[in-house]
Parts: sequence; C-alpha cells; structure tokens
Amino acid sequence: LIAYAAGVEFSQVFRLKTELDSLLANYRKDAKLQVRFDSKEFALEVPRVDPVALTYAPAQLPPMTALLGRSYAFGKADDNILDLTDSNSAHTLIAGATGSGKSEMLRSVVASLLDNNSPTDLQMLVIDLKNEGLAPFANCPHVLAYAEEPVQAAAIIKWVYAELEKRNREKYSTPRIVLAIDELAVLASGCGKDV
Repeated sequence: LIAYAAGVEFSQVFRLKTELDSLLANYRKDAKLQVRFDSKEFALEVPRVDPVALTYAPAQLPPMTALLGRSYAFGKADDNILDLTDSNSAHTLIAGATGSGKSEMLRSVVASLLDNNSPTDLQMLVIDLKNEGLAPFANCPHVLAYAEEPVQAAAIIKWVYAELEKRNREKYSTPRIVLAIDELAVLASGCGKDV
C-alpha cells in the first residue's frame, strides 16, 4: 500500500492510472495494472510474469479445515488454514472495504470446506441476500438451506440458535454445521431485530 503525500489529492493519483497502464503495456503486452484506491492510500497490483497455480490437494488438508491462502513472507511458503475444530475459530468474520475481495474470500473458504468434507460430516446453511456471492453453492449436497430473502434468513438464524441450544443440552457436535453469510450488513438492515 502506498500512502498519499501531504497535499496530494485522490484525483491526481487516479489520473496517473492510464499513464501507468500504458507504461506497463509497453513492457508486457499481456499485463493489465490493477489499482485499488481509498481516501488515504492505494495499492498497485502487477500480474506476475509467470503465474503459479496454488497446488494444494484437498486430500492434504485435515478434516474441518479450509485453505485461506498462502503467504510467501521471508521467501518461505506458509499456508493460512482455518481450522473449525479450534474453539478460537467458532466464529469467523471476513471484513474489508468495498471491492476488497470479501465475497471471493468467502467463496474460497466455502469451496474448500465443501471439497474437503463429506455431507455427513459437514452441513452448511447459506444466507446470500444479494443472491450473488454464494449462489453457486445453493444446490450442493452439504447445503441444508439457502436463503435469498430476509424472512428465510431470519428463519435460518433462529434454527441455528435452537440447534446450538439442543446440542449443548444433549452434548453432541456432529455433523458440524457452518452458517455462511455473504453481506452481513444487508442482513442486519433487512432483518433488523429478527436476527
């Protein structure tokens, strides 16, 4: 991330994007510069000359885990894994500014969980009030319910709460249940006190 210098306005930097795109195109015909802005800083993303696919076979992940990504800090690959068996991961929030990739990250986590666990071990409830981000998962065998309307979402959340209380009373925890919500702000504004 690059912070703006004192006195530099957002519009001044944004006007440079076209010029930067042209300079990069002269260097590499196949590359398109990606620029992400906010009011205080911006990021320049230049595609790799030799993109490498993430080679991580689902069989290598332990059950009830999802691959979040891979870090290459200090020149060494380090996998970032969400472990649902860890009590510190019982509630996971993916947050960020508009356009920062929250929905893409959530889709990756959901896909990783579904790919790595059977429907008898992991069940999922999906709330996607915009019916965009998680729509491709609506018909997966793991998905018990998919909500695209506020009333449906409120019913799912009430069911999850009742199920948690039942499991606490009866002392059982399988199959694991994951509640995936895309656009929590839309849910809060659409359902209000019902959730």
